[in-house]
Amino acid sequence: MNTNRLLPFIISFILLVAALVINQQTFKKMQQFTTQVNHAKDVIITFEKLSNHLKSAEIYTPVNAAKFKNFYQFLKEETDGINKDLADLKKLVADNKLQHTRVAIIQRIVNEQMGTLLEKNIAEIIASGEVWRLESLFKLHAIIKEGSNAEISLLNAEERKLKISTYNNELFTIIFSIIAFGLTLTSLIYNWFLARKGKWLEGFLETILNTTQNGILHFKTKSIGKSEIDFEVDFANAAIEKQFGWKVSETMGKKLSDISFLSKTSEEYNHFFEVAKTGKPKEFEMHYEKNDVHRWFYVMLAKMENGITATLQDITEIRLNQDKLTKNIQQLEYSNTELEQYAYVASHDLQEPLRKIRIYGNFLEEYQFEKLDEKGKTHLKKITQSAERLSILIQDILNFSGIKREQVFVKTNLNEILLHVLTDLELSIEQTHAKIEFSELPLIDSIPLQINQLFYNLLVNAIKFTKDGEAPNINISSRLMENVALADPERFDKKLNYCEILVSDKGIGFSQQYALQIFGMFKRLNDAKLYPGSGIGLALCEKVVTNHNGKIFATSIEGEGTTFHIVLPLVQQGI
Repeated sequence: MNTNRLLPFIISFILLVAALVINQQTFKKMQQFTTQVNHAKDVIITFEKLSNHLKSAEIYTPVNAAKFKNFYQFLKEETDGINKDLADLKKLVADNKLQHTRVAIIQRIVNEQMGTLLEKNIAEIIASGEVWRLESLFKLHAIIKEGSNAEISLLNAEERKLKISTYNNELFTIIFSIIAFGLTLTSLIYNWFLARKGKWLEGFLETILNTTQNGILHFKTKSIGKSEIDFEVDFANAAIEKQFGWKVSETMGKKLSDISFLSKTSEEYNHFFEVAKTGKPKEFEMHYEKNDVHRWFYVMLAKMENGITATLQDITEIRLNQDKLTKNIQQLEYSNTELEQYAYVASHDLQEPLRKIRIYGNFLEEYQFEKLDEKGKTHLKKITQSAERLSILIQDILNFSGIKREQVFVKTNLNEILLHVLTDLELSIEQTHAKIEFSELPLIDSIPLQINQLFYNLLVNAIKFTKDGEAPNINISSRLMENVALADPERFDKKLNYCEILVSDKGIGFSQQYALQIFGMFKRLNDAKLYPGSGIGLALCEKVVTNHNGKIFATSIEGEGTTFHIVLPLVQQGI
């Protein structure tokens, strides 16, 4: 039965349940009212007992106790019951703040007057000139009466609520019954019209199943003996013939255990029993081989009443492409490793001839410089300057190629790393009169050597690109970040916490349109003669941050300065 057919019945059922719930609530209210009546009755009776006991205390006097022993003994017992009455009242009105206050006032007045009442009755109090005590006793009886009346008022209010609730219940029950009857009648008429389309829909569904490219098999559960079961095909679509070469007529009635490539010990065969037992859908890949033909299928199993429906999607081409892609990735990784090794070896081997060039260049500059003409001196300076730049470039290439992801992450105090870098740059800081300020940095999982390279290159960069005639002014700070994964879910893991480290300077800056270009290998925005360097430093910084599953970017205003933003996880996942 489809949703349109079920909906009126569902609504009718909901209305019936709603009526039952309302009735149940009304019944509960009646029970609550009965409980409140009993409770109020207990409170009123206790107030009356207290009032009667107080009246006995007002009559009682020990003066004539010997003469009228039995009568005054009775009054004395009545008087002694006052404290028990007050204790009972406190328990009964514990959840009623106003009544609890009344009982507290009664307790206070009783405590004030009880000593006198135990010695004198009303007449004796008047005779002794203590008429003022009568006001307290009158007030006492008035408060007791208020307490009794309050309980009666509360009962009257609850009774009115109960009557309204009962009336509403009867009204809603009638309305719900009318609606439910109307829906049921409408549903019957609607189902009569839908039944006429049933056969057409069955034919339409069969057409869809037979035109889909995915094979569809439905197995019904078949018992074998007392404890064993098997599965028998009772539906197969046309795609099965194309996928396996089975004719639909021959497939019908075929048992799962008769399918040659599904042996009873195979994992695929067991999946059917698991779905039949648990009712949970199952998805897996299955290999099919026949006459040297290999095919892969993505199989989805779902329990349907007393059977299992299997949908088979041919993924042979996808698997072949995946295998090719895996091989290409392995070849690419191997090629990258070779390139890194080659870059390292080549750069390392260049160091020796370059060292000789620098030595002989320095020798000529020191001992033969004056013998050269102006053109020769200029050429010699260019040689030594080029050799120096090439030395820096080779060292940066060695550093860049030496960064590996496989290095071990450890808990790292970034403050200690920064202090080491500042010590290494001490001479440059003194020569440029650089002012470097920094606040407390966090503890993170990192590769310390790489973080050292990151800070070193960023600080060297900030010291280098300074306005002519001005001392470098650099600030390093950090902050914890919230919901950073929402901004870039592909790069950041929502399960991790991140921090942002800011390295800001007031140097020459650059146009924001070049914010991505600066991280490229050998990319430069300024004249190499004015600002020497290899153009690898920021590329190395980006590689370090990427290795730490983070992100680095720059914001800058030309002529005002630059800020590098480094976003890093506090804890590396999986270590």
